[in-house]
Amino acid sequence: MKEENRNKENKLEHLCPFDEVCPVDSGVYVVGRDGSDDSHLWNVTDADGNIACGIFIDDTKCEVCRERYTCKIYQELVKPEKEYSKKMKLERIISFPYIGREYTGIIKKSLENLGLNVVLPPKTTDKTIKIGVKNSSDMMCHPYKVTLGNFVEALENGANTLLMYDSLGQCRLRHYHKIQEFTLKNLGYDNFELYGINRKNIFKTFKKLTNKSRFKLFLEFYNLYKNMKEKDEKRVWAKDKSNIGIIGEIFSCCDETVNYGIEGKIERYGANPYNTVRLTDFINRNFLGLHPASEKKYRKKAKGYFNGKLGGHGIENISNLLKLIDNGIDGVIHILPLSCMPETTVEPIIDYICRNSRTPSLRVTIDENISEANLETRLETFIELIKIRKWKKHI
Repeated sequence: MKEENRNKENKLEHLCPFDEVCPVDSGVYVVGRDGSDDSHLWNVTDADGNIACGIFIDDTKCEVCRERYTCKIYQELVKPEKEYSKKMKLERIISFPYIGREYTGIIKKSLENLGLNVVLPPKTTDKTIKIGVKNSSDMMCHPYKVTLGNFVEALENGANTLLMYDSLGQCRLRHYHKIQEFTLKNLGYDNFELYGINRKNIFKTFKKLTNKSRFKLFLEFYNLYKNMKEKDEKRVWAKDKSNIGIIGEIFSCCDETVNYGIEGKIERYGANPYNTVRLTDFINRNFLGLHPASEKKYRKKAKGYFNGKLGGHGIENISNLLKLIDNGIDGVIHILPLSCMPETTVEPIIDYICRNSRTPSLRVTIDENISEANLETRLETFIELIKIRKWKKHI
């Protein structure tokens, strides 16, 4: 290559056997073969023409001529994502979606105990949801849209390592993290990593992120579980109020922003919310494979309504409903995202069980178009009717 043709703006140029030029941003030049019999050996020089390297170590191809070439320096320059991954070990900024104020705080604290730098996304707002809705298909699950919005805002806040749960199950939750990663990259966010956390890879993933031993990880995960258990045990059965059971999809039931603080509204209307959807139960079933003996008969009966595995929390919700009814629940609220496959599948079963047991039920479908005022009206009416019904029984 002639000296006058060199790019003074620090462009890397590779002179292939067919005299084609491949420009790539960098500060060195690949100027030609060294005359040896090895057609893959090239001299790499800096901007002043000094030979920097002529050693080739793998089989990357030129995008123009498809000639195989790669020098050690060139490989590092044209694959900056590898260098980025190395640096990220020291500069990781972890973030994950909200799943309720208390749960999110507990998880954040646990990750920080492992030495991770955690930056939460801004609290979920209408803006967060609009971002997710704008970049999702119309009939995608509402939790997907909300968590996608969380990720966008987290990246805007400087996060570069995102964590998302991978259910390994039958519903779309299993694919959230892959589709979200694909969407985020198409939106122009390139310098991040997204990890799907599941029961098979949790120790391997956090070993990579924290460089802690499996024993230390186990201790911290145990403390995480214990702190969640303390939170979940605060939910008690009331003796002097109407008890309203909550069943449904886990994200919609646990995140007070997504469900418009439905538990607080139930309390405000003079009843006691009894949420059966708890993260500790979810961990028991999906990570530890544990099912309390007291639930065995309910799970067996719930499974009898279906033809095999259902996915999501469908079987658990039927089981919890049967247990609530046996315990004398005054009313049940079924919370689900619009178009959620497992929850829409169990709808007729829930209706049948409630009708046969004469248990009042209310279905709350969550999506970006739900009106909080409408929800409050329906909820207040539902609770008042339960109070009247309960009062009549005691006359």
